[in-house]
Amino acid sequence: MVLSLTNSVFVTGQGINNDIAAVNRQASAPDIAAYGLLEDVLSDPNISDTAVLDAMGDRSLALSKLPLYSISITHSGDAPDFTTYDVGDTIVVNIPEESISNAQYRVKKRTIDIDKAGQITVQLDLLLI
Repeated sequence: MVLSLTNSVFVTGQGINNDIAAVNRQASAPDIAAYGLLEDVLSDPNISDTAVLDAMGDRSLALSKLPLYSISITHSGDAPDFTTYDVGDTIVVNIPEESISNAQYRVKKRTIDIDKAGQITVQLDLLLI
């Protein structure tokens, strides 16, 4: 699954009507050509410094100008031991039958379920990095 993708960010700050601090940050022309123009808007009415707004837009583009691929997997028992990683960590996933060969994924969400019999099931939402 491809998650959000943005290659042009309008960032607005403090002000009223025509007196609003605003900047537009864009990814490179090849990125825009590859995926089309995909815009987003960020706003922080407490900021009037356009350099800060530029930095906000640049950070947003760094995180979303290329597609992020997400998978969700479930594992049971203690393989792998769910106490050895946490949300935000990078893990290596190897599922040959799904054509995933030792790819690095970042753990976005981890849900742990322990049933009445004491069986542990762990659901992971992962982002390809």
